[in-house]
Amino acid sequence: MKVLFVTPYIPYPLNSGTHQRVFNLLKAVCCEHEVVFFSLTHSDEELSRAKELQSLLPFSQFHTEPIKLKAWRTLSKRLFDPVPDTLHHWFDIEICHALKALVQSHSFDLVHCSDICMTQYFQEMDVQCPLINDHSRIDSEYQLEQLPYLRGWKRRLSARENIVKTRSFEKRLSTQFPLHVVCSREDKDYLMRHQQLDTPPLVLENGFDSDYFYPQQKPINNSPTLVFTGTMDYEPNLDGMRWFIQDIWPKVLAKLPNARLMIVGTKPTVEVYSWQNGKQVVVTGEVADIRPYYAMADVYICPLRIGGGTRLKLVEALAMERPVVSTRVGAQGLALCDQQHICYADNASQFANSILNTLSDLEFSLKISKQGADLVREKYSWKDLARRLIGYYQEHTKNSWSYSND
Repeated sequence: MKVLFVTPYIPYPLNSGTHQRVFNLLKAVCCEHEVVFFSLTHSDEELSRAKELQSLLPFSQFHTEPIKLKAWRTLSKRLFDPVPDTLHHWFDIEICHALKALVQSHSFDLVHCSDICMTQYFQEMDVQCPLINDHSRIDSEYQLEQLPYLRGWKRRLSARENIVKTRSFEKRLSTQFPLHVVCSREDKDYLMRHQQLDTPPLVLENGFDSDYFYPQQKPINNSPTLVFTGTMDYEPNLDGMRWFIQDIWPKVLAKLPNARLMIVGTKPTVEVYSWQNGKQVVVTGEVADIRPYYAMADVYICPLRIGGGTRLKLVEALAMERPVVSTRVGAQGLALCDQQHICYADNASQFANSILNTLSDLEFSLKISKQGADLVREKYSWKDLARRLIGYYQEHTKNSWSYSND
């Protein structure tokens, strides 16, 4: 099978959840099928990473096109444009021409398109094969969940305007991209409610590399250590940790004044660095190997309030047998049972108490760590998830398809 695999960024190095998802699925598809890869690049540094990626996987062809993202428009400048600003931001007519030439010069059996921002390039094309939209999140759903936490009426008004247009685009998209891959059952249910889909989306949760993430001996800590990992300019991570620092962390310190918090991940903002407080709160920035930081966690925390997709960080922490305290939104899409694989807490007092209880009860901590690890090893390794994607490909290319955008 010849597959055109399209992404809005080079999914390498593996220092973010979206990179890990795309890379691991791409790797599996390359091993099974002939893959023509097409990606946008945003800088000379990313172009250099593209060459590294090209050397790692057996691509049939490898294409990159540079893009300069458009500036965000004010509400008055975009009000009468039906295209949501989150898509306009990613559009470049030269990319459209490059993709059209690629499609016309090959006979593809399937197009795999990562994220909604790339689907707009296929609107005016005559594509004679199935098109799959792989969603790292459902954009309108994500924007709706983010809305209550936006600061200022202008931001909220702009967000509402973009949500209306995004929903409209997503509905039109269902006729152009009849096949969808989503990260959670919640995302699937949302799509089925808001779009007319003949074929239900494939739920393909985020996973972990079972050869890379495994239990390691925990270093001896003089202080109870909490760990959070993630890209630290990403709004859901910022919002969740802002809430944790303001409302939850003081409650933990009131009972355990020697507790320590590690915030680990790339692109910390000025605000994130401002949370550092001597040895109590440590912001690491990007690290070469995330595993030692998971290993040092007496409790891994996930205080996220904005959902969409599933959290690779949770699966990785569980695979390394760390006890996890999370909001239900933070663990969205994963088949984790409260007090069996994870501890759920959805308000500040519950969250602080769950942390304190887990720290004080070693037997309970070890039990949920082991049970959580067993579950993710059974359900969420990339190898198993990739097999399901390949099966979905085969199921929907068995019969002769003909699709044309009028």
